[in-house]
Amino acid sequence: MTAPEDRRKAFRMPFNADVVCRDKKTGIAYQGRLKDISALGVFIEASDPPPVGSVCELEIALQGSSSRLVIDKLKGTIVRHVNSGMAIRFDDRLEWIALVPIYFHKMKP
Repeated sequence: MTAPEDRRKAFRMPFNADVVCRDKKTGIAYQGRLKDISALGVFIEASDPPPVGSVCELEIALQGSSSRLVIDKLKGTIVRHVNSGMAIRFDDRLEWIALVPIYFHKMKP
């Protein structure tokens, strides 16, 4: 049996950061951990996520040793659930994606 075809259109990077997903319809905020990110979307580990198709706004917090960078107002749609969380496709490409590898490299010991 072969593995399912990977239909992703952008390279994704493993990433670990705090994230808040706010359901635009209900206003309910869901806390989670970012598992991976690309220019087109993210996967968030979260329990009890909003339903597939929900429109949301994300806030991602990158924590340094002496400062914190917040990328907020990321709009997207929940496109998939799996046992451990949800996949969100951004409405627009993440313009700050170049910061992710820089941050990742900075955080290595």
